[in-house]
Amino acid sequence: MLKIGSTPRRALFGMMLVTALLSSWMSNVATTVIMVPIAASVASKIDAEDTQILKGYLLSIAYTANIAGMLTPISTATNVIAVEWFSITYPRAPEITFPLWIGASF
Repeated sequence: MLKIGSTPRRALFGMMLVTALLSSWMSNVATTVIMVPIAASVASKIDAEDTQILKGYLLSIAYTANIAGMLTPISTATNVIAVEWFSITYPRAPEITFPLWIGASF
């Protein structure tokens, strides 16, 4: 909060950034479970009466975790399955490497 700022918009951006970084290297569900209590705490510090802020934070964390979960092949099991399926289905095609996957993600 000290680096990002204490306005609702800046706090939202900070939580989405942290969620994206975590979710690109670990499970989407685990990332969401880690970030939900943090979002509740931040929302209560910003405005304890406004439930819309908490709803927005929770939705943004869920969406960010799912989208960022596609950034690396190790972030979700379906990405690993997709890489293996591609290598079996198209044996003559170049192998999907870690940097290639990340480059294609963007």
